[in-house]
Amino acid sequence: MQQPSIVSEAVDALVARVGMPSPGRPGVVVAAPGAGKTPLLLHLAERAAADGHGTLVLALGTTLAHLRAQHAAIVQTGWAHPVEVQRRLLLLAVPGTADVSGILKQVRSLRDGGFEVARLVVDGLPATAGALGALAEGSRALGVSAWAALTLSGSLSDDLRVLAGPVVHLEGDGATVHLRDGDGALLPWSLDATTLRVGADEGAVSSGRLRVLHGGAEGAEAAFGEAAVAAGHEERTLTWAGRMPARAESLVVLDEDALGDVDKARDEAEAVLGRTFDSRTLRRVLRLQASLAEAADEVLVVGALQDDGTVSGGTGWAVEVARRRGRRVWVFDQPTARWVRWTGAAWVDEVPTLAGPVVCGTGTRHLTDAGRAAIRAVLGAS
Repeated sequence: MQQPSIVSEAVDALVARVGMPSPGRPGVVVAAPGAGKTPLLLHLAERAAADGHGTLVLALGTTLAHLRAQHAAIVQTGWAHPVEVQRRLLLLAVPGTADVSGILKQVRSLRDGGFEVARLVVDGLPATAGALGALAEGSRALGVSAWAALTLSGSLSDDLRVLAGPVVHLEGDGATVHLRDGDGALLPWSLDATTLRVGADEGAVSSGRLRVLHGGAEGAEAAFGEAAVAAGHEERTLTWAGRMPARAESLVVLDEDALGDVDKARDEAEAVLGRTFDSRTLRRVLRLQASLAEAADEVLVVGALQDDGTVSGGTGWAVEVARRRGRRVWVFDQPTARWVRWTGAAWVDEVPTLAGPVVCGTGTRHLTDAGRAAIRAVLGAS
């Protein structure tokens, strides 16, 4: 039996939510001293290595022994650490100070030596616009995606925020370190200060307020966004660069890394659904549907259930991804005007009862009045 990867689904979902850094737009983890920046960076590095990317973790102002001890603590939290991941992950430390030019020189040297650095993780980067700007320019020149930890007691200043890609803020209350996005919204994951695991944050869901993700397309997706706002939930619209959806409130633009391999998604979807998705736009739609389902705890789809148990259209791929990932998934079957839930073996009649905290809402562009009413009712919109 294959052991689980060190990269937990929570870390995968966190990255899917806040986005992947791109060359020239480094992601930043921001916190006061001792709040857990290094463990979170190591989780992100493991995620990159597990995805097949050569990853360099460079810690400034510490020793290699200390960095390795922190990494060992991550590995010992119950996750497997496959040999192939070890080969793609390199830990280095600079006990004193180092400027960004020295960091980039190290990347070039490793590449010359045969270690292809595609992801760079810098712990202890000075929290200055000069340092972050140099990292942004260097990562663009080298074509690498970078994460960096900045030690700050408050939020990012405007001169730092304009240089950053995705942002994660950490704030501790003892045993639990809570995570917030760049807008200050509480994320549904936390870092356990004892086990160093990233997992669901129960405190983030206690209010009953959901975060509703959708793709903003005309029809069901736009209706999910409208109903979410009407019911007092938080809305996020996912898209890709160059696509402006019909509903574009609280827009999150996924870059190519975050969107993933669209051709692979096409091949998998065609094999499972028995349909053809010819255009590149449709392939991107498939990956967007997968990203929505992967980032959510529960998936709601409005469409038409087929005789083979799949759902019609490209949104059927969101259902398949959700089932594969073990998400709770419901489909409102418009032809019969009823909700059904996947039990793991069959579809059964059941009206959704949402626990959240993150819900994906997607479905057909051809939304009926019954479908719209079902969306509003399940999200509690008046």
